[in-house]
Amino acid sequence: MRALRLWRLAWGELGDPPYKKWGLIFSLAFVGAVSLLLFSLSNGLERLVQRQLVGELPQVVRLEPQRYSLGPLQVDSGLTEQSIETLRRLPGVVALYRQAHLERPALLRAQYGGQSFYSDMLVEAVDDQFFTHLSQELDLSPESLPSAGEIPALLPSGVVETLLAAMSVHTTLPPLSGQLLVGRHFSLEIGRSSFKRDEQPPAQLRCQILAISPLIGVSGPAIPYSVAQKISAQPLRPQALLLFLRDPSYLEGLQPTLQRFHLRAPQVELALEVGQALGWGRLALALFSLLLALCAGVALYSNFSLEVKINARRLALFRALGASRGDLLLIFWWRTLFIGLAGSFLGLVVGLLAGQALNLYGAFKIPLLADSPLFLPTWGSQLWIWPLLNLLCWLFSLWPVWKATCSSAILAPNAE
Repeated sequence: MRALRLWRLAWGELGDPPYKKWGLIFSLAFVGAVSLLLFSLSNGLERLVQRQLVGELPQVVRLEPQRYSLGPLQVDSGLTEQSIETLRRLPGVVALYRQAHLERPALLRAQYGGQSFYSDMLVEAVDDQFFTHLSQELDLSPESLPSAGEIPALLPSGVVETLLAAMSVHTTLPPLSGQLLVGRHFSLEIGRSSFKRDEQPPAQLRCQILAISPLIGVSGPAIPYSVAQKISAQPLRPQALLLFLRDPSYLEGLQPTLQRFHLRAPQVELALEVGQALGWGRLALALFSLLLALCAGVALYSNFSLEVKINARRLALFRALGASRGDLLLIFWWRTLFIGLAGSFLGLVVGLLAGQALNLYGAFKIPLLADSPLFLPTWGSQLWIWPLLNLLCWLFSLWPVWKATCSSAILAPNAE
């Protein structure tokens, strides 16, 4: 009965009922809706930027030595056998393959549709096991593999685009797709270019394009390491590494090792820089939401301070009749509980509906946003709205009540 009596006092007998505090409810709802929209916007922007600029974190990472400028020259720290073996033994590393430049001139010759084409090229060398790994990944049939006397070759995506553009200009062939080149053949004349011949004996290789891959850089076609070593005048020096990981989450643990051996992963570095920039953006949005919450808190504090002052005589009478300080706090706690729950629920509903409406409008205006909506509320962002707004309401509303119950104005029966 005592709790019921206190609830009746809180619901309307002590001043206006809490459901008439529309100004406070709307202020809390505004804070909740704006905060939910801001954090949903940060999630959507992060996903959109990662997808369009960086892409998903890869399971295959290309590592290169860091480069340093000495005046007009550019040098790198190189790759040592120690660093390669250390990286190979790291947890989460499934496989590691070396890549090197063949430091000899090369001329690429190809025929397609009865027309011939040739171009100077830089030739790359990749570990033989990488070709086996790629064949298994692509599930290539034995008939599609190179026959005797031919060697497999990979073409970088950037080189394919350049070759196709050159072919469309210098031949009468129509624009071709890069996938049409897979399985085709070309010849590499090692030791010869349109500029000069080198002093080593020339070599001619007939190659079959196994696949088009973005993993081998942008220099030129890649052939097996063992083949390149036979025609090279000196031992090949690894210039890059292809690191296959069990899961992209292992990338974060690689950073200390990469820094120790002065290695860099361009795609990962870009992802980290973008993530850092988005983190600062999240912090700015959180500070803005905190500022809005403080404004709503000031309104709550002012309202309940005024309410305590108006009802000071009645509260003093309750104290004289035996009500404890906890009873007075419980009366106002019931009032703040309703205001907090109503404001957080209304803010959550308004935030979700506004986010969906903005997503539909954005998808209508910008087709790119149809698959990547800007406002992506997560379950976490929806769940923390409830305790955050209720905590805000209790903190700023019960504090003036607590101060008032401790003052002599309410302890005295003749309080004005």
